[in-house]
Amino acid sequence: MKSIKYFLFVLVALLLISTPLFAATHYDQAVSILDPDGKLVYYGTVTFTDSVSGAIYYTQGFYIGATNSQYAYGRCICSEVGTEDVNLFIQYSYDGTNWIDGTTDSGWDQIGTTAKVDTLGIRDALLYKSAVFARLKFVAGATINHTVISWAFGWIKPDGVITKNFGSVFNDQ
Repeated sequence: MKSIKYFLFVLVALLLISTPLFAATHYDQAVSILDPDGKLVYYGTVTFTDSVSGAIYYTQGFYIGATNSQYAYGRCICSEVGTEDVNLFIQYSYDGTNWIDGTTDSGWDQIGTTAKVDTLGIRDALLYKSAVFARLKFVAGATINHTVISWAFGWIKPDGVITKNFGSVFNDQ
């Protein structure tokens, strides 16, 4: 009986110690909106609190449907030196619930303390131009310390909707 209790104690202790070593998945990181005439901008920050490879942070979903006739331009930067291996992926959705992984562009690989500026959606032109919603997926590519990724993506509104305010975000988990 003593050996069973000892075994269970050791097992629980090992699980408690190793739990922080596993990468977690975090959903619905806040997205903010600027929706002036002629442009639609989504922006935010993602704070990595996990310090392990493979930690995943998803933003809230956001509407791109009326602006995806032209490509978005974006900028991402990491706050801490030595944490330059966060990778950005985009996911698309037609209903805001079911998400399709897009292909990452090498321009969004290894975001670091030097700002990365590139387009969004060119690698997945058909998916990008037909999807109604998008969200960003940030993945820690190597063991990192706590860091903050600041990001922003802007679209030019097409003729006919230049003065309309239609930016929207939503939680998807």
